[in-house]
Formats: sequence, C-alpha cells, structure tokens
Amino acid sequence: MIHPDDYEKIFASVSPQFDPAEDEPGDMDMEYRIIRKNGETRWIDGHGHYVVSDVYRGLHYVFISDVTDQHRQAESDKVLRAAVPAAWESYSRNTPRKRSFLLLLACADCLM
Repeated sequence: MIHPDDYEKIFASVSPQFDPAEDEPGDMDMEYRIIRKNGETRWIDGHGHYVVSDVYRGLHYVFISDVTDQHRQAESDKVLRAAVPAAWESYSRNTPRKRSFLLLLACADCLM
C-alpha cells in the first residue's frame, strides 16, 4: 500500500501520463514510501514511462527498487554529524581523562 502522506504526489506525477490530451506524457521519477502487510514502511525509488503502441494501445513501464537502506544510512549520518560537534564541545571543556570518555560515549551512541 502506498503511504498515505505520499499518495497525492504520486497521483499528481502519474495522472498526466494517462491523459489522452497529452501529446508527450513524460516520465515518472520519484521516491515514495509503501507500507507492507506487516506494517513495515519501506522507501521505493520508482521510474515510469508511458508509451502508446499500435498493438497494445498504451504501455506503462515501471521500474522500482527498494532504497530503504540508503534512507536509513542517511538518517544515521545526520545523527553522527550532529553528535560530533557536541562531542567536540564537551571534549574541549574537560580534563584529558574526561575528554576521552565523553568522545568514546558520543561515538558509541552514533554507531548504535
């Protein structure tokens, strides 16, 4: 199932491809979320192209790939980038022993 927050943008991107008034319907190229039967949300990278054929009338080619891991990595990178300046600030204000301990905690927290 398409994530409810992404339905409108998908509909707006796909609808013109099926409009008979459009001479060149164009392509769909977007990332969106789906919700699986088990409730898990996954990110999808979708590319679609609609063509008119004498044999089949209209054909809509769609290629999708799961990019959830890339989104999770990007979120993890954000957390790490946010934690490093905070760790450095604590590091510069404390004793050498405390600095090492705080830096270790900050890095360990980012890796979880």
